[in-house]
Amino acid sequence: MPFNFHFYSVLLLIGFLQGMVYSILLFSRGFKKDKLSDKLLATLLLLISLHIAQYMLGFAGWYNNEADVIKGGYATFMFYFPFHNVLWMGPLFYFYFRSLTNDNFKFSKKDVWHFLPGVIYCSIILLTFIVDIGYNKWFSQGELPYHFGTQGAWSDYRQSVIDSVFIHFNTISFVIYLVLTVRIYKQYRQYINDNYSDTEAIQFNWIRNILYLVIAGFIFEFLVDISSNFIEYEGYKGKWIAYFGYSIVLYAISILGYNRIGKSTQKLDFVPNHSPEVDKAVTEIPEIDRYKTRLLALMTDQELYLQTDLTLKETALQLKTNASILSKVINSGFDQNFNDFINSFRVEAVKKKMASPDTKHLTLTAIAYDCGFNSKATFNRSFKKFTGMSPREFMQGE
Repeated sequence: MPFNFHFYSVLLLIGFLQGMVYSILLFSRGFKKDKLSDKLLATLLLLISLHIAQYMLGFAGWYNNEADVIKGGYATFMFYFPFHNVLWMGPLFYFYFRSLTNDNFKFSKKDVWHFLPGVIYCSIILLTFIVDIGYNKWFSQGELPYHFGTQGAWSDYRQSVIDSVFIHFNTISFVIYLVLTVRIYKQYRQYINDNYSDTEAIQFNWIRNILYLVIAGFIFEFLVDISSNFIEYEGYKGKWIAYFGYSIVLYAISILGYNRIGKSTQKLDFVPNHSPEVDKAVTEIPEIDRYKTRLLALMTDQELYLQTDLTLKETALQLKTNASILSKVINSGFDQNFNDFINSFRVEAVKKKMASPDTKHLTLTAIAYDCGFNSKATFNRSFKKFTGMSPREFMQGE
């Protein structure tokens, strides 16, 4: 198999291999643990790797008219393999986030329609292969008329006409799914604040970072395309710059996605745009006050906030009601979300322990953990939110 190793081909090869290795690792973990999120991310990494592969192989000489390349069918392979599946990347990233934030997520029949444009594009490539190679070359024993006898007429038409149309659909689709994922990510952040007292391990800040990286890569390729109108790049060097940027993004997604397993055992059931029904009677002031009194008793008498992984559902069970009613009570009665409500009690407990001579031998972190916090970052963030000072500053001011 010919491969010209040089600066341009090798750097793309590194990115390609990185994506392929992590794709295999994620597929393995996904099937072993039956995790849909791992399988979806593995598929996404595979498609991005193939996206890079065309230019990697192109710079490695697979488009050349040399005898060994033509005889081995390498150039023909380049014209008929579906390297570019951007129409699948947007939906995959969107559903990856959905499956990551909902342990019970499963594809429905309507979800399959999101992948139809990608199926149509791959079907067009398959059709050109059947006509050009299967019928005109193998069955009819004809010659391929383009690129030194390696490309058929239908493939040439697809590249020059159909691909120029689909490239706009690629851009539109990708932008739509990026925007959609950003939007539901914001909803998710609200969801965890409304349902969990400790959100450090389930915030998925790395998803936000991946979104920024993907957007940056998209903008970078766009700028390279614009700059080609003013800068004369040698050969396909301008495109190489853009695809090297994809390699960097692929590297980051691979590392962040594979190492995403957190310490939290929280079960997630996030559904975008889902607002549970609340009994209208609960919106009346006397009813809210009644629940407030019972809830405060749970916090002050039973110190329920000391449970580190306390959730809205668990608190609702203690209150002998449901999560939607409790959420309404906390939102309307205390003007807080569940996360702030619980952590405000924890902060007050920390302040009392700080002032006690019996805890002078304990570290701040130890005190925080004794009071229900499950991470140092959450403790510091919550303490500053409710006191306006860091824990260290508060102690020094005492």
